[in-house]
Amino acid sequence: MEFLEECGLVKMDFLGLKTLTLIRNTCRLLEKQGIHIDPLKINENDKATFKLLGQGKSTCIFQFESSGMQNILKKAKPEKIEDLIALNALYRPGR
Repeated sequence: MEFLEECGLVKMDFLGLKTLTLIRNTCRLLEKQGIHIDPLKINENDKATFKLLGQGKSTCIFQFESSGMQNILKKAKPEKIEDLIALNALYRPGR
């Protein structure tokens, strides 16, 4: 990264594309079963989801799947989306 900046270039990370493709494909498979889910309308404050995250159950969740992040989730017990944003920023700070 440092070498790119010295040359006047911008480094861009295109992370999560695999995850977005997985979500899209899953929604398509569910549609074939007559189940419609709009990812843009999913409740960001689902208590059951935050309970699972607080137990460190975040396997295959982009940016939260590492064992280190799972341990942080267990300790922090996030209760809202802003908690997840903060944990992600603190655990993976930029340079």
